[in-house]
Amino acid sequence: MSLSVNTGPELGTVETIVTSGRGLNPDELTKMIMPKLIYIGPEVPADIRAAAIEHQDRMAALVRHYFAQAQKCQNTTIYNVLKNAGHDAAADLVKGL
Repeated sequence: MSLSVNTGPELGTVETIVTSGRGLNPDELTKMIMPKLIYIGPEVPADIRAAAIEHQDRMAALVRHYFAQAQKCQNTTIYNVLKNAGHDAAADLVKGL
């Protein structure tokens, strides 16, 4: 008789997204979060997998939209703070982002 017990931690795939001179954009943030929101295992039957991928794509579009909206809102906040502080040139730079 053989007995096997796995007691160590199991690590999945680790992915890193690196940018230079900027933060992450809505597409990159969406790519990072989607596997955490909707996981589709390798053992899922083909018909269910296809439906799950369609659902995942719809969710990704929604998440991407709201990440972009949040980015615009943050830029608006920064613009207004700079403008109200009398930093018009800096505010105009932010407005152009």
